[in-house]
Amino acid sequence: MSTYPSAERKRSGYFARYAKSLFRCGAVMQIGKDPVMLALLVASREDRLHYNKPPMIWRAELMEQLGIGSPKGIIAARQAAIDAGLIFYAEGTRTQPPKYWSLVPDWLDPYMRRVPKRNTSESTRSELERETERKTEHETERILEPITQYPPKGTRNASLDHAFQTFWEAYPLRNGKRVGKADASKAFAKIKPTDHADLMLAVKSYAATCGDFAKDPVRFLRNDFWRDHLVSPEPPTTTKRLTPMTPGRRKP
Repeated sequence: MSTYPSAERKRSGYFARYAKSLFRCGAVMQIGKDPVMLALLVASREDRLHYNKPPMIWRAELMEQLGIGSPKGIIAARQAAIDAGLIFYAEGTRTQPPKYWSLVPDWLDPYMRRVPKRNTSESTRSELERETERKTEHETERILEPITQYPPKGTRNASLDHAFQTFWEAYPLRNGKRVGKADASKAFAKIKPTDHADLMLAVKSYAATCGDFAKDPVRFLRNDFWRDHLVSPEPPTTTKRLTPMTPGRRKP
């Protein structure tokens, strides 16, 4: 879609429907927090512009708004959102920021259809939008809290605890010990559960090559560093042992 769909989004409660649909379908767990939050940020900018034109946003602003600390991270989030069909992206220039707008892919469309459109007059639109924003922000915080915050002791998800403990015990020692367990647990909680199997393969590969110079676990987990080690370690080479022949005897 290369033409911005302005008319079909006006006075329909598009942003509230879009946000509610993304949360209802479990997009955060399936795609990841950053791509979904990027799509929501773009949709909120469209709403602020009253859907008259697509938003134009500098990459640095997206990094600040989404809390992503590197250009590589925002590029990865953007590509994931594009691959999922959630946003349209038109590259900018040195003097003009890129254009974005949100998209409704086929897998999200059934959820959008279940949320009724709102058709109101312009005079009542502002107050309704403010109420929608308050509800959306509350729902966003509630749904994303287990992912973006370190849960208090006693309320952590049991399966996540078990997965992290498995990672912690498998991670190689550094000078005979592991340090930074609390920080590593926070970093581990930001990794999608669907990536845990690949992460353990990366740990196994890393442990086979790092020797006594393993990085701190939190550094291994951050910024997808662990993906650089998604290769299977080579099996140890075995040498066939030869049986010495007794002197004076020939092998038949």
